[in-house]
Amino acid sequence: MLLDSNNTVRFDGNSIHNDGGNSTNDVNPVGIFALDFTTGKKYHDTTGTSGGGKYEMLLPVVEATDLHDNADVLMFNIYSHNQRVSAIDYAFDCIELNTTSSPLQCTAITEIINLVQDFPDKIPSSLTLMPIVPCDNPNHVVGLVSAVHNWDKVLNLASNEKVDGIMVVISDGQSSHSFVYEKGQAIYMGNQDSHTSHYENQRVSFIATSFGGPEVYN
Repeated sequence: MLLDSNNTVRFDGNSIHNDGGNSTNDVNPVGIFALDFTTGKKYHDTTGTSGGGKYEMLLPVVEATDLHDNADVLMFNIYSHNQRVSAIDYAFDCIELNTTSSPLQCTAITEIINLVQDFPDKIPSSLTLMPIVPCDNPNHVVGLVSAVHNWDKVLNLASNEKVDGIMVVISDGQSSHSFVYEKGQAIYMGNQDSHTSHYENQRVSFIATSFGGPEVYN
């Protein structure tokens, strides 16, 4: 769902209403919200400018799979988080400034982020974002579909129980995150490149995603 900042939103502490006062969403007690990823504090967000992007808009999450684990992300304004903004701006610009671009061509991936629903755990993840456009107005974005990449789960799926002692470093050009395999399970080591130069001659490096956007993962 996409709301521009000119839409009026009334907040009563328990729900969020449209400007006619006829619809209510009680899923999240603070309505459309942003999150301070340092303190974990949620705050009501209606400005459309909290993430520092080039647009003024609200992009709350209105649907998520597996609500048992992901309910906390509902109504989170993804455009309030600066580590997601560059990919969102890319997807919007790609559609709205290029008359021949398709949503698939304008799919982008975010920086390595922490998910709202994982907080306070800081397991590195990323979002792939594909713009949604109407059939009769293909150069206007009305929303985004996102796919979550939990990098520990991706690495676990790429191994078997015989993989042991191999270090993996994922980097988006802004930050690096290290994992080490122990009996086929990727164990997160922290927000840094922890590999040692002793094994540099055995290093294998490749681009992990083929999506567009400002981020490149190695």
